[in-house]
Amino acid sequence: MPPKRNKKRAAKKNVEFDYSESAQKVAKRSSVVINDVKATFDGTRVHYHIKFSSKCACGNTKLTISATYSILEVTEDAGKLMMEKSIEAIKNHQQKNVNHNRTTKCNLDLSSFAIFLNEQFGWRLLWNDAKQQVIEHEKAKKQRSEQQKKQHKRKADAIIEKDWDEGVEFKPDGRSKALKATMDIIEQRTGKSIAKVRQLMTSISTKLNGGIGGFDCEFVFDRSKQTDAMKAMLAQAKSCVQTITTNSITTNSARLLTGIAAVFLPNTEQSAPSLRTCCEALGLNRQAKYVKEGLQNRKEHDAYAALKDKETKVGDTVDCIDGYGVVKAMCNESIIIELLPWRFDVTYEPASKARVRRFEPQLDRYERQKRSDATPIEWIEAIEQFHRRHNCTSPNKKDIAIRRHPIYRRQQQRAPRIYRYESWKELWGTFKEEHPAIAARIINNKYPDECPTILRTYAPWEMMKGSDSSCLCINCEGMNAARRGAAKAINIMETIIEEGNTDNANDEDVDNADEDSSDGDADRSSDNVDDSDTQTLNKIECILDIMKQPYKYDMCMKCLCIPDGGKLEDAKFACVEGDCTSCGMDKLWSKGVRKKILKAQYDNAKKEWVYELNKDCKFATDEWLAEVEWRSYVYKEKPTIAAHAKEVQRQAAAARPPGEDDLDYTPSEGTTARNLVLETRRGTIIDYLDYLEENLSRHIIHRNLVSSEHRSKQQYSRNSRPRCVESDIDFSENGSIANLDKVQSEHWITIQYTLMMSIISFLLTEEWNKITGELAEGDEVTVYGELAGEEINMESFWAVVQKYTKDEDGNEIVTFKDADGNVRTLPRSLLRHRKRHTICVAHLSDDKKHDRFAMQHYTDVELPWLEKYLRENFPNDLDDGCEYITRFHRHSDNAAQHFKNTGAIEFFTSLINIHGRDMSKCKYVYSFGAPGHGKGCFDGIGGTFKNRVHSLIKSTKSSKQGVPGVESGYIGSVDEVFEALEHQFAGEDAQARRKASKNPIHTYKFFLHKTNVHPIKRPVEKFIPLDQITKNYQFSVSGVGNVHMRNRSCWCMKCMQAFMKGSLEWPAMNSIHGCSSSTLSRKVYRFNKRECKKTEGAGVTTTRRDRMQDRNEMASKLTHGDWMLFKGQDEQRVWLGRAVSKEDWGNQCVWKNTTGSMKYADTVPVGKDEYAINVQWYTLKQADNPLVYVIESAEPDPIVNNNRELLHASFPITQVIGSRSRVPRRRNVRTVQSDDYEYDTPASLQTTEGDWFRKEFGNAWQMAQEDKDVALAKLGLL
Repeated sequence: MPPKRNKKRAAKKNVEFDYSESAQKVAKRSSVVINDVKATFDGTRVHYHIKFSSKCACGNTKLTISATYSILEVTEDAGKLMMEKSIEAIKNHQQKNVNHNRTTKCNLDLSSFAIFLNEQFGWRLLWNDAKQQVIEHEKAKKQRSEQQKKQHKRKADAIIEKDWDEGVEFKPDGRSKALKATMDIIEQRTGKSIAKVRQLMTSISTKLNGGIGGFDCEFVFDRSKQTDAMKAMLAQAKSCVQTITTNSITTNSARLLTGIAAVFLPNTEQSAPSLRTCCEALGLNRQAKYVKEGLQNRKEHDAYAALKDKETKVGDTVDCIDGYGVVKAMCNESIIIELLPWRFDVTYEPASKARVRRFEPQLDRYERQKRSDATPIEWIEAIEQFHRRHNCTSPNKKDIAIRRHPIYRRQQQRAPRIYRYESWKELWGTFKEEHPAIAARIINNKYPDECPTILRTYAPWEMMKGSDSSCLCINCEGMNAARRGAAKAINIMETIIEEGNTDNANDEDVDNADEDSSDGDADRSSDNVDDSDTQTLNKIECILDIMKQPYKYDMCMKCLCIPDGGKLEDAKFACVEGDCTSCGMDKLWSKGVRKKILKAQYDNAKKEWVYELNKDCKFATDEWLAEVEWRSYVYKEKPTIAAHAKEVQRQAAAARPPGEDDLDYTPSEGTTARNLVLETRRGTIIDYLDYLEENLSRHIIHRNLVSSEHRSKQQYSRNSRPRCVESDIDFSENGSIANLDKVQSEHWITIQYTLMMSIISFLLTEEWNKITGELAEGDEVTVYGELAGEEINMESFWAVVQKYTKDEDGNEIVTFKDADGNVRTLPRSLLRHRKRHTICVAHLSDDKKHDRFAMQHYTDVELPWLEKYLRENFPNDLDDGCEYITRFHRHSDNAAQHFKNTGAIEFFTSLINIHGRDMSKCKYVYSFGAPGHGKGCFDGIGGTFKNRVHSLIKSTKSSKQGVPGVESGYIGSVDEVFEALEHQFAGEDAQARRKASKNPIHTYKFFLHKTNVHPIKRPVEKFIPLDQITKNYQFSVSGVGNVHMRNRSCWCMKCMQAFMKGSLEWPAMNSIHGCSSSTLSRKVYRFNKRECKKTEGAGVTTTRRDRMQDRNEMASKLTHGDWMLFKGQDEQRVWLGRAVSKEDWGNQCVWKNTTGSMKYADTVPVGKDEYAINVQWYTLKQADNPLVYVIESAEPDPIVNNNRELLHASFPITQVIGSRSRVPRRRNVRTVQSDDYEYDTPASLQTTEGDWFRKEFGNAWQMAQEDKDVALAKLGLL
C-alpha cells in the first residue's frame, strides 16, 4: 500500500487531564480502566495498543495508535511523537462522548493511568520495546536473505563440482531459453565484437575438450592463417633464444629464458616425452638451470591460480599498495601486514585501504648462486661488531637513523645513530690489531695504511661521521679541539703500561730467585717501591679512562667524586673548583704521575730549572717524549698603524729595506683588534696532558654551571606559582629584507632590522584553583598545592597526569607520575592544574644596535602594555588590590652588552618604583642562563618570524598579488615588516598561528620602534659597579639600586617560597634555610647584598653628588666616640651608631679606600674614595620614645660599615642614665675565659673594650630632635 501523506500537525502542548467533580463521579461508577499498553510492529507500521479491562460505554475495548516507521525514523524524537499521538487519541476518545452538562458518556477511568499519561518514562519504555521489535524484524529479514543466497550458492557449487555425464536433452521450451540466455551473455560480454567472439569460442572449445573426456569440439576461423601465425611466432621465439644463448648469459637474459620456459614448456609430470620436443622446438637447453627454474615458477603460479578466488587468511602472502608481505592479523576494520623483505609491520585501517590481493609469483624469477669469492659471513659480522664497539652509539632516544627500502618506499628501518669520530685510517689501524687474520686477507699491499673498501662497505648502515657538535661556545669548542690528540696519546700510554707490566713480571722472577738472600729491611724497601709504582700505574689507568670517554660530559664525570646515578650538577663545589683532595685531573697528573716520571734539575748553563725523566721510575720511559698534535683556539692581534710603523723601524735598524709587501700593506687605523684562530699545536705527551688538564679543569666548571642553570630552569617550570610572571628575553639575529629585483649595485646593500623577542608566561589562577574538572593525559599538576595567594605548601610536588577517571560514586580520580617516576592515584581535588598562558612580544626597530639602552627602551614600552593586558583579560592573576605585576621573574642569557651589566641590573631594580608601585609589594628576580648555552622558544619563534618575512617577499615573485596586510603590497622597510607580521600572527585571520600544542602561543603582540619617531636614547651614565657580576647568575631586587646576588641560580621549593616573600628585608648576607642546592656549597648559594646605584646620568641630580661628597667629608672628620646616624632598613627609619677604633686601621675608627677599584673591609665593599667605619650600634630603649637609645646587646662587638648610608655625624648627645665611660682607642686581646665580661687588664690606662662595654651596657643616651630631623630630611621623610 502507498505510504500515507505526512499531514502537518499543529504544535501540541502537554496534555493534562482535569479530573473535575463530574469526572470523578463518572469514575466512581466506572469499572473500565486501562488494563495494558503494548507496542507491535508489522514490518511497516508501529502500533500502540491501549487495551481496556472491558468494553467501555462507547463500545470500545481498545484504542490503536499507528504510524509508519520510515516517517518516525527521520523525526528528531520518535518516542515523544508517538506519546503525543497516543495522548491525543485518548483525549479525542473522551471528547467525542461528552454530554451537554460537560460530563462524559464514556466510563473509562483514567485516574490510575494519570501518572503514565503525564510522564515520559513509561512511553520511552514502550517506544524502546517497539524499536527492539523493528531490530528483530530486520535481523530475521536479513537471515532469510542470507539463507536464500546460500541455497542458490549451494546449487551453483553442486553443478560446478559435478562431473560431466550423458544426461538428457533439453525440454522443448528449455533449449530456446538456454540458447537465448547464452547468446545474451555472449553479446553482452563481447559487445558483438567478432574478434572477441573468435577468442572466446576458441577458449570455450579448449575448456570443453579438457573437461569432457572423449569430447572433441573445435571452432575453425580460417585455419590456414592461424597455422602460419603460429609457425612465424615459433620461429621468432627460437631465433631470440638462440641469440641469447650464443652469448654469455647475463642475469637479465637468464630471467627472460626462465619466463619463456615457464610459459611454453608443458608440465613434466603430465607429459615428460613432450618436454624434449618442446625444448628442441624453442632451442632451449633442457638441462639448463633456467628451464628448471621456469618449471618451478610455473608450479608455484599454478598453485596461486588454484587459490586465487579463495579468501585471504592470516599467514598468506599477499600483494598490497606498499609491496608484498605476510598477513599477521586481520579483522573487519583493519589488517596488519608484515612487509617483506625487511619485515616491517604496517596497519591499514580500514582494511580496504591496503588493496590486498593474493601474491602472484613471478614466472621469470631467477636467482644466481652465491659467488665462491664473496665476502664470508663471518668477516661481515666481525666488521660490523668492530664498528659497534669502537664507535659511539647516541644515548639520545630521539636521535634515530632511518633508511627506506630502495624499491618499497613504505618499508623503513630505524636504529639509534652511531657516530664515527675517528678517521678511517685510525679505525683500520685498530682493526689490524684486533683481527690480524682478516686484515691480512683484505689489506692492500701497495697501500697498507689505507683503509680497505670492505671495512667501509660492511659498516653498520646507521653509522655516520660525527662532527664535534657542541653549543659553539669557546669553552666547549676548545675542549673538542683539545681532544684531537687523545687517540695517539692513548695508544702511547697503553704501550707504557704494557712495558711497565713486563718489567714487573721480570722483577717478580728476580725476587723469587733471591728470596732466601733478602733480609726483612730490603723486603720492606721493595714493598714501598712497589706500592709507589702501583699507585702510579693506577693513576695512569685512571687518566686513560678519562681520555677514552666518548663525550666531554663523561670526562667531567670521571674527574669528580660523584655517587652512582648522580649528575654533574650534583657535584660538590669543592670538587668542581679543584679544592677536593680526592678527585680532579690535577691529582692524577700534575700532582701525581707527572711528579713520579719527571725530576727537576738545575741547569747552570741556562740558569733555570729543567725537567728530565726520572729513571728511578719504571714508567718513566722515552715514550713520554713522543710527539702529539692537537688543536687550540688562540687570539691573534691584528696589526695597527703604530705596530706596523714599529716593525718597519725594526727592519730599518736591521739594515734591511722594507719589502714591497710592507710598502703596499695598509693596516687598520683603529685600536688593536683580535682574531680567534684555531691553530695546531705540537708537543710531547707530557705537554699534551698539561694542556688537557688545564682545559679540562676549566671545562668542568663551565659544564657544571650549564647543568646547574638547566636544573634551575626546570625547577622554576615545576615549582612556580600563580601570580608570578615569567619573562624570557633575547635579541634575535638581525633580519634581512631581501630585494629580489635589485640591480647589480644593490647586491652590496643589505637592509636589516632589529628583532628582540620576549616570551611571557604565567599560570592561570582560575585553572589552578579548580578542584574539579577533567584533566587530559600529559597535563602538568601540582599535588597537594595550595590555593593561589596562600603560602606555599612545602609538601607539594610536581607531576604529570597519566589517566583521569570517575569511580562508581562519581568521584574524580587522577593517576599521575611524579618527577622520580613514581605512579600514584589521588582525588582530583588535591591536584592543582598547571595551565600556562603564553604571550609572544616582538620588538622591531631600524636601530640595529643591540645594547642595554635598546633593552630598556623596549621594556619601558612592553611592561605597561602587559599590565594593561592582565587587568583587562586576567584580573585574577594580579594580586588583590594591585593593578601591576608584583612578582616579575626575568630570564635571559648573560650577554654583557645586552643584559648582564651594572646598568641593566640598576634599570631592573628601578622597575619596582615606577608608575606608582608600592616597593614593598614588588618581588622581582633576574636569573641568567649559562654562557653561550641553550636555545629558548624565543629563538625558534624569532626564526619563524624572519622566515615568514622572507617567504612573503619570495611569494611576490610568483604571485601577482601583494603581501597580505601590507598597504604597499611589498616589504622593503621595517614598517612593512611590522605590518606583515602583525597581519600574519596578531591579526584576526592569523593564518600563520598554529593551534594548541604542548607549549602554545596564545597571544602575539608586535611593537614598532622607529628612530625618527621615538629614538633610543643612550645617555652617558655611571654606576656603583657590581663587583664580580660575571660570576653571579641570580639577582633579587632589594630596593632601587640594591640587589642580593649569588653565584648560582636555584628555584627549589624553599627558594621559591623565599622569592615569593621578597628580599627587601634580607640581611646583607642571607642563606635560604633548607635550599636543596646549598648542600653542595653554602658559599655559592648564599646571597650577598650589593649596591648598583646610578651616580651620574639621567635622573641623578647634583644633590646626589653633593651628598656623596658630604658623606665622604663627614666620614673623614670622624674621631673616636663620635655619634652617627645611618639610614635604617626596618621600622627604625634611622640607626644610631658610635665610631670605635680598630687596631687593623692603626687604631683609627675610619679607613679610606685610596685604590682605583673596589676593596673589601671585613666583607663590606668599599668603593673608590669611600670610607669604612667601625661602628658600635645602639637601639631604641623603648618603642614609644624615639630619642632615647641604649647599646645593642645583640651586637656586643663593633661592626664595619661603609659610609654610603651615612646621614649625619659628629653631633652632641646627652647621657640620661648611667656613669660616664671612655671609649676605647684600641682593641685589646681578650683572654679565653668562660665569663664573657672578664678581660686581661691592659698595661696602659686606656679603657679596654670589655670594661667599656660592661659599663656602657647600662647607660642610656638621648638625642636631640633637631639632629634626628636632619637625618630624616635627607631621607625625604619630612
